[in-house]
Amino acid sequence: MSSDALRPLRFLVTAGPTREYIDDLRYLTNGSTGRMGFCVARAAAEAGHEVVLVIGPTPLAPPAHERIRVLRVVSTRDLEAAVRTEYNATDVVVMAAAPADYRPEPRIRGKRKKTAGDWMLTLTRNPDILAGLGREKTHQVLIGFALEAENGEANARGKLERKNLDAIVLDSPDTVGAHESDFTMLTPDGASTPYISVSKDFLALNLVSFATKAKLEQGD
Repeated sequence: MSSDALRPLRFLVTAGPTREYIDDLRYLTNGSTGRMGFCVARAAAEAGHEVVLVIGPTPLAPPAHERIRVLRVVSTRDLEAAVRTEYNATDVVVMAAAPADYRPEPRIRGKRKKTAGDWMLTLTRNPDILAGLGREKTHQVLIGFALEAENGEANARGKLERKNLDAIVLDSPDTVGAHESDFTMLTPDGASTPYISVSKDFLALNLVSFATKAKLEQGD
């Protein structure tokens, strides 16, 4: 193994959901637990790499490892700010988080009282963090996830191309909160690699291996 292969990489991993507050008590979110991102962070750290793990609100405890630095965020815009702060010094980004695509606008201060009528919310689009990173990519290896309920591979490959990613992992709603599931990794060369009924730990090991190989092929 060459000295380049032994060089620790800098991983930036995101995990868990975000919350978009309607008022000071109520919020929009999703069922992501952060488990996938935690598995990737652990696998990268145990392989000898340095990891910044950015997590949204989740009941699961992040992996404790001396090579993992944890940053906690709440909203999608918080997540974007944290990721952008670390981006230039990062070799590999694995965006396993499930940030909210929309936020209530405006946010109500305090608690909105219940009334007799319906409550109509206005939702504003949140930034597409991974697409922004793809536009600004210089040396980073970017890996994203695509949770799709239908037309999965076509939709995932479209995201792979639009967001300038090095790989995207296709999964389904059944993956949320599960310890194992079916996944497919797609790459820009047209390859499609299925992982059937595998644990998230197993997938994480393969993602870290893929990212390490991709960085070596860059010749950095």
